[in-house]
Amino acid sequence: MDVPAEMKALVSQGLDYVFDAIGKIITTEQSIAALGLGGSAVVVGLPPTGQTAQFDPLVLAEADQRILGCNYGSTVPQRDIPRLVDELMNGELDLESMISARRPLDEAESALADLNSGAALRQLLLP
Repeated sequence: MDVPAEMKALVSQGLDYVFDAIGKIITTEQSIAALGLGGSAVVVGLPPTGQTAQFDPLVLAEADQRILGCNYGSTVPQRDIPRLVDELMNGELDLESMISARRPLDEAESALADLNSGAALRQLLLP
């Protein structure tokens, strides 16, 4: 499937913002290609070190587009982690719905393979 073409069929002028949270080069490239004039692609999911995305810098510049990185949502750990723990303990933060599978620790290798293939996300490994 040609994702940028499908997106532009829905939004002919291209997208203003695309958030790529997948962590695969192909989705980063598709995100950039789906942008419209002045659009911004925000890369949240990170591929393994050393992988590079390809895009046409001329198109990016002429269309006044941007590629932005977002590492942990610009979190300040000293401030944010205690707040998140408090929210979790007070029942204000629902982590349960974010867990897609629970697996024993001895399945760590296959859990990682499932994560890399896209077959599973947000797995919790239990001792």
